[in-house]
Amino acid sequence: MARKFFITGGTGLIGRALVRALLAQRSALNIDQLTLLTRHPERFRAVAPDIADAEGIRLLQGDMSSVAWPKETFTDLVHGATDVNDMQVSDRLAYAWSIAEGTRRTLEYAKQSGCERYLYLSSGAVYGPGPYPEAGIPENWSTAPDLASPSTAYGQAKRFSEHLCALHAEQNPIAVRIARIFSVIGDESPLDGQYALGNFVQEAISPSAACIRIKGDGTASRSYLHVSDVAKWLLNLHERGPRISTFNVGAKREVTIRQLAEIVAGLSSPRKAVIVEGKTPNYGGRTRYFPDCQLIVAALGVTEEHSLEVAISSILSNLTGRQKSLHQPGN
Repeated sequence: MARKFFITGGTGLIGRALVRALLAQRSALNIDQLTLLTRHPERFRAVAPDIADAEGIRLLQGDMSSVAWPKETFTDLVHGATDVNDMQVSDRLAYAWSIAEGTRRTLEYAKQSGCERYLYLSSGAVYGPGPYPEAGIPENWSTAPDLASPSTAYGQAKRFSEHLCALHAEQNPIAVRIARIFSVIGDESPLDGQYALGNFVQEAISPSAACIRIKGDGTASRSYLHVSDVAKWLLNLHERGPRISTFNVGAKREVTIRQLAEIVAGLSSPRKAVIVEGKTPNYGGRTRYFPDCQLIVAALGVTEEHSLEVAISSILSNLTGRQKSLHQPGN
């Protein structure tokens, strides 16, 4: 039987990488169609024409909160639609509710449309505070984000959404897999907003920036998995993971924010100085935030194929080339 995928969040950074991985495996996986839910089909077509114009792709215009689901059968549903830039959210109550309601609606739709597999893209934000083990945060980490803190709305909503997945799997034969995704890097990574990496890259290539600035004290640490590796891990999980399972998805290598800035500076030309402006961490209270991925590596044999240096070099090269092109005569 030919497979038909319904995908929410397929137009974001991780979603685009996953859709490209599915298109590359379309014949091997017997995929007939990939339906991508998007609020702005034409905008997406301009950003990713290779996906929008690919054979078997259908763009469905709509919003998670109000879309009229197609009355047809699908074999697979991937739910990844969430705006993770919660620092800019003005109404956290509505934001949290939209995450949980979106998950509930897609679970119901997966049941109604006859899906055999459901993949939920969750987040490492579901975990509570450390100190964490040296190897990173394991899937069985028992603490949760502070329920009394409005700033944990994203993590709380993702955590509750995971519980909805578990309840749905208890009552239905559908395979439900959950991926708790940590920090991601790739050529299409956003370079604005709340992320240190994007800010460092922007300052590295900006003629008007004299240095690369660290707003905190630089001691907080993260790890960064290349988005193409993320996509391969997600595809492996969706295809081969245990019927009801939850796995971390992230890089093993831990780097401090100071080290990250120094890597960006070292790969930039000309090299700029790194200046630490703050005296205390300012990264949401998570001093060390990276996953222990031993479970998914052991269960599915996934590997990291891209180093952090290679990923940052590619971003810098692409941006520098784009700047040169913009300043050529006639542009």
